[in-house]
Amino acid sequence: MRPMLLRQMNEADAEAVAAPVRATFAAQSVPVDPPASALCVGAADVMAHLRAGGGGAVVEMEGALAGSIMWSVVDGGLYIARLAVASAWRRRGVAGALLAAAEDAARVAELPRVHLGTRLVLED
Repeated sequence: MRPMLLRQMNEADAEAVAAPVRATFAAQSVPVDPPASALCVGAADVMAHLRAGGGGAVVEMEGALAGSIMWSVVDGGLYIARLAVASAWRRRGVAGALLAAAEDAARVAELPRVHLGTRLVLED
């Protein structure tokens, strides 16, 4: 198995990022009301996020996009907007690597905190 490749997200990744975000949120075992806005994320949304100054990172494993994270600066901190890991790559450290990338981005930008919000706790 080839090692994990963590790199900065770019506009060329837009569709490769958007599809797993939708799939990850669609597969939640607990429904939410109203439905998660992530279910409607498209390539144009990812590109708009990056063009507006937002950032992100992706992890590739065996040549495939295994996961992604998007962030932006909000209220003096780094706000994590989307974190998604493809089901085939879960429990392999992908989410931890992506969160570490967000923490590194916050340090580089000299932001004192990282915000990560969730609507529910999933046991699966």
